[in-house]
Amino acid sequence: MTPTRRASIPLGLLAVTFFLPMANACNEAVSPLSYIRSGNFATAMWLAPTFATAAILSAAIWRSRRGDPKTASAFVATAALVITLPVLGVLFLADSAWVQAPLYLGAGLASSLLLLRAKRAQAAEKLSALLDVYVVAVLPLAITIFSVAKYFGAHLFLAAYGTLAAQRIFALVARGMSKRASATTPIRARVAEGISQDWGCSQVRVEEDLARFDEALDEYVAKRSRVNP
Repeated sequence: MTPTRRASIPLGLLAVTFFLPMANACNEAVSPLSYIRSGNFATAMWLAPTFATAAILSAAIWRSRRGDPKTASAFVATAALVITLPVLGVLFLADSAWVQAPLYLGAGLASSLLLLRAKRAQAAEKLSALLDVYVVAVLPLAITIFSVAKYFGAHLFLAAYGTLAAQRIFALVARGMSKRASATTPIRARVAEGISQDWGCSQVRVEEDLARFDEALDEYVAKRSRVNP
């Protein structure tokens, strides 16, 4: 299972925690859903996009397993989440929330840059890039939930978010190592690796076949040069 596909599980859990109690409010256990119901539009903008985007990204990953690589809805949902961050940062500034405001403004800037990279990514890499955007965009809310966590929903949210963040960090490290290896790997080995992945056969066998092809080509060229000096 690829790193992108593995992300569907923590994303699904993140979406489920929308309905689970996380913290106390007025001596009552509240879930994100109940908190939105008792709040206003700003409260909904603060909480709803995180969980809705998790559900949409998870669904997009499951569709990609069935050969449906469409990512338009996932991109729109992630972009909507990113747009809320600077708005929330300004609202927190207006409320003199000096800790949360810079967190949201900084996450908004970082996730916006990652969103631009995701927009330029090829179709096969777009979902992976959107997951990176999501992890950065949700970080401020994860910190807030960590500070008020009291019930199972909050602990499940933090566990799922931590798992997703760790997956993306490992994927980033793997991409860096792959690029470094590809820069020092001979062209034939890289071609063999690509063919073996596409055809589902042994890379060693592909390299042997390429070597035999090179020998046959050299022999053919040598014969032609003797016939037509």
